Amino acid sequence: MNDKSLILIRAARATAVLKGDPVAAQRFAAAQWGPGNDVSDFLKRGIVDTDSVQPNGAVLRDLGAFLLQLTRRRSALGRVAAVVPFLNVPFSAPILEMTTEAQAGWTPETQKITASGQAFKTFEMDILKVAGMCVYSMEFLRASDVNLDAAIRRDLSRALAKVEDATFFNPANDGVVGASPASPFAGRTVAGDGNVADAIASLFEDADEDVIAESVLCVNPLDVGALIAAGYGRDGALTVEGGYCAGLPTVTAPVPRGSVGYVCPPLIAMSDGGANVEAATQSTVEVVDADTGEVTIRSLWAENLTALRVLHFTNWRVGRDDAAKLVTGAID
Repeated sequence: MNDKSLILIRAARATAVLKGDPVAAQRFAAAQWGPGNDVSDFLKRGIVDTDSVQPNGAVLRDLGAFLLQLTRRRSALGRVAAVVPFLNVPFSAPILEMTTEAQAGWTPETQKITASGQAFKTFEMDILKVAGMCVYSMEFLRASDVNLDAAIRRDLSRALAKVEDATFFNPANDGVVGASPASPFAGRTVAGDGNVADAIASLFEDADEDVIAESVLCVNPLDVGALIAAGYGRDGALTVEGGYCAGLPTVTAPVPRGSVGYVCPPLIAMSDGGANVEAATQSTVEVVDADTGEVTIRSLWAENLTALRVLHFTNWRVGRDDAAKLVTGAID
């Protein structure tokens, strides 16, 4: 199978259909996709690696990376990282952070050199996760439609991308300790006067020059037309997928309408533990209606239903105050 991210989806589907029985799931996979296929091999490792603390651990991380790449391609976070990468750090490991920077200056011959302070502190990135669960009928997951797995994968990756983008780019998000990180724009948002040039200038008025060189502008895709009409990003330099605005690399993201912001990815620590799709083991779940918000209790066993859940372990942390800033009311 060339598309490795589909292996996770199909393995989870086979396990869900056979109610968690790995041997039966392997037989189902062989019947669906032929003997010796990648899905069967993946499920087989989980059966025979009984002495392993985490069966399929390395393989799971490898396959999860493909699902994560798909999620990132669909997200504004991924578009930012494609321009300037974030500072990747591991979970639960001491990370050194500078709190006082060294200073230097010109010194005449035989004159004293002025010493400056330099201070550090350490932090550890908490393990947080984005999770979703979808309920299906057994008949649906038993289907052999060639497009079924791709459709499930596409929708699950879209769901991850949507909530992560909303969390990162919403300036009103202060985060929840132990549950979700704050937006880099939280506490770093000012009001503009409708003048784009003034807004961009005010974005960087307190930022170091090296920050400007590694920053990425963020605008709402619905404001791209107004920016082009105002003379920014003409001749195809700026589209709804991003480009350049005022000479700076720009991505479209779910920031508030009329806003212009920037992030400096090297100053934002990002931890990523990979993504996974698996069969849910719960017997009873709460299902939320997307249109009404109504919550109903569903018994998976009694109603011949099953569920797949998608998990993405990730977190981020702003290293300095000038790592991000947002100006609202910048675009009329």
